[in-house]
Amino acid sequence: MSKWTSETLRVVVPDGAELGPAQFHDGKMILQVNDKGETVRLIVIDLATGEPLGNVAMIPESKA
Repeated sequence: MSKWTSETLRVVVPDGAELGPAQFHDGKMILQVNDKGETVRLIVIDLATGEPLGNVAMIPESKA
């Protein structure tokens, strides 16, 4: 969940998750979140509204 509050964009990530790099393109932020375990998520956020546009979970083939 994401939301703009004043000038701060709040992005909720799982407890214990580690943040990877963020990329910015075409008014969107793509944030890498490494969950506990082996899942890596890419969260796509619209910077104009602060709303999440979606996310991609990348998991090892052995756990698919």
